[in-house]
Amino acid sequence: MRKTRSDPGDIPHRLDDVDHKIISAMLYNARISNAALAKLVGLSESATLERVRRLEKNHVILGYSTRIDATALDRNVTALVTIRLVRQSHDHKDEFVEAINRFDEVLSCFQVMGSCDYVAHVAARDVASLEKFLSEKLLRLHAVERTESMFVLKVVKRLFDPPEEHA
Repeated sequence: MRKTRSDPGDIPHRLDDVDHKIISAMLYNARISNAALAKLVGLSESATLERVRRLEKNHVILGYSTRIDATALDRNVTALVTIRLVRQSHDHKDEFVEAINRFDEVLSCFQVMGSCDYVAHVAARDVASLEKFLSEKLLRLHAVERTESMFVLKVVKRLFDPPEEHA
């Protein structure tokens, strides 16, 4: 199971200015060398590496990944899908979460409050593939009562895309 932080109080120690500088530098370039990072934050290389390892150990830095353009993988249609469960029972939630983690079409999924229970970011080859995913996978789950889809027309901001001054 993935470790996620749901409560800021989970951090065993307070982050100081140097920690924030490290995080800011790595946010848009996780492949920055330790030497360059050390120079940027004003610490020795060994002290910087120790800080990064502590941030990883304390689950402030949750991991490293590669961002891929979905269209490069022939996923030309993206949608935000709101999902309402039949009931808020543990069984229904467990069934839904287990299934959603198996679906390759789901890029991310969030439990939310409001008129729906979850919002999923979904990518498919085309509209027909999206419809097939919805009807043959998502809506076949006993836990799912209904869905509503909104096609993404244009991405105006994406998590971890650098602002113009960092690009």
